[in-house]
Amino acid sequence: MSDLKVDPTPMELGERDRARLERLDRMAERGEIRPVGRPRRCLASSGPISAEEFEATMALGRPRSEEGTRTVTTWRVRTPEDLDKRAKAQAAKEHLPLSALVRKAMNVYLQQAAA
Repeated sequence: MSDLKVDPTPMELGERDRARLERLDRMAERGEIRPVGRPRRCLASSGPISAEEFEATMALGRPRSEEGTRTVTTWRVRTPEDLDKRAKAQAAKEHLPLSALVRKAMNVYLQQAAA
């Protein structure tokens, strides 16, 4: 259950504030407002995240420490749609990101090919 409290007596916005918010809304819709810096999240107080936020976070991969970092190469691979669906289903079944499943499969394939 959320600890979010709702003010039973919300403050009414004045005409000036309403006009400013509407102007900001129009600017945002036109893409004229850009974020400054990088978004940050305070982990201790952030509360639950959505499934989409979780997936986006997991897609970034494990954070690396300064020492002992390895060079990582990104592959771009085209696959038929049915292979993509099967791979994503298997990754979900194993609770792995798709990239981890691909690495696992390539290691198995290369070990068998070397034998």
